[in-house]
Amino acid sequence: MPHRIYTNGGRRNKIQATPGPSSPNAGFTLAAGFTRRYSAAMTITPEIPTDHRESGRLVSLDAFRGATIAAMLLVNNHMVWSFPPVPAQLLHVPWHGCTLTDFIFPFFLFIVGVAMPYSDAKRVAAGDGRAYQIAYTARRAMILFAIGVFLQSVGTGKPVLNMEVLQRIAVCAFAAAFVLRSGTAVQVGSCFALYAAYWILMVWVGVSGTTWPEGWDPGKTLAERVDLRILGRTNNEGLISTLPAITSVIGGILAGRWLRSNQPSLIKVWGLAGAGLLAAAAGYVLGGEASPLYRTNILWMPLNKILWTPSYALWTAGWAAVVLGALYFVMDVVGFRAWARPFVIYGSNAIGVYAFTRLFVMWFLIGWKVPKDGISLRFLQISGNRTWPDTYPGELVPFKNWFCGVFQSFYQNLGLNPDPRSPDLLANAATWASLTYSFMILGIGFLFCLALWRRRIFFKV
Repeated sequence: MPHRIYTNGGRRNKIQATPGPSSPNAGFTLAAGFTRRYSAAMTITPEIPTDHRESGRLVSLDAFRGATIAAMLLVNNHMVWSFPPVPAQLLHVPWHGCTLTDFIFPFFLFIVGVAMPYSDAKRVAAGDGRAYQIAYTARRAMILFAIGVFLQSVGTGKPVLNMEVLQRIAVCAFAAAFVLRSGTAVQVGSCFALYAAYWILMVWVGVSGTTWPEGWDPGKTLAERVDLRILGRTNNEGLISTLPAITSVIGGILAGRWLRSNQPSLIKVWGLAGAGLLAAAAGYVLGGEASPLYRTNILWMPLNKILWTPSYALWTAGWAAVVLGALYFVMDVVGFRAWARPFVIYGSNAIGVYAFTRLFVMWFLIGWKVPKDGISLRFLQISGNRTWPDTYPGELVPFKNWFCGVFQSFYQNLGLNPDPRSPDLLANAATWASLTYSFMILGIGFLFCLALWRRRIFFKV
């Protein structure tokens, strides 16, 4: 039973023995999509690494992935979807702007990109050519896309072929694979080319019938018109907005190659921090409200997640690089890692826990119905909807209503304000009830990951 070794300031430290084959390419397959070995493919199954250039694992990246997927579950599972009672930073901005929630998805795309050079290094060492590398990524992208379609179809109750979170990850990772083995100049140039193509489409083509800068207003953009025409509805993960989203992955590839280089560790940290701050500054100049370009220069492109503008892509990728640099310094340079074990466990089955919690909410908390009673009635008071027949005809309501009613009653009994519209969130019972519900889903997801982690079972795409 081999031991895994990691280095810490020149010291070699032995950690737990792990079951598994001695060959890095061997593995005990449990079923399609499962494995008892670790894999870097599509950044799904992290572990505590050895020297990251040799092992293909980077503990700071694993923790970053786990923290990001945990944050995604937290903001995707609110009791209600309005401010108040939900804190504004835990909701997406309706249109222009950027809250902490709006960083989560681009951070995940960036993480996908960082892991790609580590994954590809094994294929390069095996002598696999570029065609095989692209086909390899294409196969995984198709599986990930299919998982996304399945989850979306289950949620709507009918087959849906549309763009959503997993579908966008799949498309962007596949597109970025074409420049994975290219030089830095080609990768950076690809980002600028995608930004330019997006700007031309949105500004020069998209302003037809509208005056700039009103062409960036809701309902007036080319991206929305294209989505309506092709997809049948406006989409948060639309078609034109995928162009700059690809650069979020390419930015991660650049960071991953930098971390795999032979530069001293502190130079890597400063490089990530410097490049990240530069990209974030460029994004804010292009799209920030305090920018000198704000609604006065045709180069201005607002920070907008739904449109995934180049300014938004630069702003979020820049801060992702800064966060990764900080984690790399603390965990891989200093060696302070114990605090991040829960995040590493969470990140060990990122796609698995995303799918599990989504199905758990859809099938159990929403799909399972319970009789209407005083507790579940309390939920409608929170949501501001008191018309039962229009919302839930019949005598049954989703189990989620009962849970949320219990939480609301508990905090009201503690003396907190029962009015969900109260702007004083610290004293708002509905705010605490919503946070309790969100952390309940987060805890259930962690128990799922922990159970698989202890059995050395990891979802693999």
